[in-house]
Amino acid sequence: RPNFHHALRHWVQGTLRHFQAYPTFHRTFRDFPSDIIGFLAIHLGRSDRLHWRNLQAQGARTGLISAGRAGALLLRMQDIGFIAPAEAFRAGRSRRYRPTPAMLNSFAERAMVDLRSAALIDPAIAAAVEDMAQDEDSTFALLDAFAEAMLEESSIRSLGERPPLNGTPFMAMGKQIALSIAADAMGRRGDVWDGPVEIALSSYAHRFDVSRAHVRRALQTLEPCGLTRFEDDPHRLLITLRFCEAIEAYYAIVFDRAMRMVDRLRAPTQLG
Repeated sequence: RPNFHHALRHWVQGTLRHFQAYPTFHRTFRDFPSDIIGFLAIHLGRSDRLHWRNLQAQGARTGLISAGRAGALLLRMQDIGFIAPAEAFRAGRSRRYRPTPAMLNSFAERAMVDLRSAALIDPAIAAAVEDMAQDEDSTFALLDAFAEAMLEESSIRSLGERPPLNGTPFMAMGKQIALSIAADAMGRRGDVWDGPVEIALSSYAHRFDVSRAHVRRALQTLEPCGLTRFEDDPHRLLITLRFCEAIEAYYAIVFDRAMRMVDRLRAPTQLG
């Protein structure tokens, strides 16, 4: 596709800026597939169905989370102010929650990263995307479209059958580290960005508020797949062509999902 690598670079950098803008959120979702689970929670909340049983049922259907982890996720989101109880607690009944403006704004910004990068590949949607960005009333429609596109069986299946980077970027913390490696490599090597790259474990650990051991484990998760490997110097990685292709394949899924979002939004509203 024309401009694919330009759009890929824009998406990588925009996603990392979002990580940096909402560090508490991404630390909270560290070991969860944050994008899909977060949009699932918003989707359920919009229809007043966000409670443990529904989150657990949807998580089981998609294979994303277990019942216990669904409960833990609700607690985490409440702790950082992304959801709030919608009703008083009643014994024997799952308590309903609602997404807060903080959560809606964060995920709307996250969706716009994907849409703006897609517009670089398909300029025909650029005007519609910018209309969405300027219209606060379209936020809910945007989030619903994003959730529906993300939760489609084909999207879930593609992420499951083609686990990007051995599944690591599917989780919030692993995605940050993998995309940071990509951004560092792109910044130093341009569009042809495979080859050796210097990294500092302490810099990544400080950036993501985790231990050096945590960063090392994330990198080692990639190593058996042949995507990256340590050379003799522990601070020097070899970015292989396969690693580049995995990042590009992951972004191809993002682009396809963004285009389905635009189709959903333009059909009823005739945006663009």
